[in-house]
Amino acid sequence: MRKIFAITLISLFIFMGTSCGTFFNEPAPTATPEPTLSVDKNGIPLDIYPTLAFKVERTEEFKQLLAESGCREENLDFCADLLYARDDYYGAHGFLDDRFDLMDRTVLANYLSEEEIYNFGRTGEGLEVVYFKDENGNNTNIPAICYVGGDETEHISLDQLQGCIDFWINNGATNFLEAMVDNDVRIIFQNQASSEEGGGHCVFKYGSNIILCNSAQVDGAFITMLTKAIAVEQFGVRGDSFGYDLGINEVSVLKSRLARDCSLYMVKKFGVDDELLNAIIDAFETENEKYMGIYLPEMSSEEFEELVQDVKDKGIFEPFVPATWEEIDAVIAEE
Repeated sequence: MRKIFAITLISLFIFMGTSCGTFFNEPAPTATPEPTLSVDKNGIPLDIYPTLAFKVERTEEFKQLLAESGCREENLDFCADLLYARDDYYGAHGFLDDRFDLMDRTVLANYLSEEEIYNFGRTGEGLEVVYFKDENGNNTNIPAICYVGGDETEHISLDQLQGCIDFWINNGATNFLEAMVDNDVRIIFQNQASSEEGGGHCVFKYGSNIILCNSAQVDGAFITMLTKAIAVEQFGVRGDSFGYDLGINEVSVLKSRLARDCSLYMVKKFGVDDELLNAIIDAFETENEKYMGIYLPEMSSEEFEELVQDVKDKGIFEPFVPATWEEIDAVIAEE
């Protein structure tokens, strides 16, 4: 057991770069989308952020189409977000990366069809989905995250994805799944886009409601990397919703800092003494320092701290622990 854990930890540091629910088909009332909004779901004013405003408007259009097709009320937001992910740039064209020599395998639209989404909206069937849970830990009928496997290679099970989420929940981040959705994550998309000739790298990317897992692994090492990735990349996904209005390079650095702050809060507030969590925190700190040098080389540490405080004050990112950013900062500042 110690040997397996050691291998898992080693894989985490090497990485430092970044049950299918089924329900009865009872009749459901036709969903009615909300009217045009002035703020997004997290209360961010849309007149300040045009990229986010476009996303919200486009998602509302998808909600209208879904409602007209008979989409169930509980599936409306979820399916609209899936349609947006499939239709937006990354979902329709794929993720650019020099390590991806099989680029088509990063195109979500090649693996998730409109028909599948509309069918799920009406019936609650046909997709692999992680559901929100009630106070007793049982699945509700409200979908949260869709898992999409790509080509005919090995993929993790839905239970394994749930296990990655449960790692955080069981260590005190009880709102982790809700935070993922508030930070716009709706799809975990796993596919191998780097052949052996391309290096075979395991890489995580974010964009358009998607976390892309460039890997065909299903072993413990990959599960460890995915556990880390869903914590840090959710902030990347949220930042992507703002595009250049927030700053592409800035988000690339902010995500690891925000994930580190939430994780350190868990250790200090809840007294979590977990070897994997401590290794993840170290990885976030190393990643933050590395990406500062790559993406924001001319920004001083004081300017970066001002940027961190600014996005926290504005509530742009949702912390994945049950606390406000102000509470998190106060706890991690304690000796």
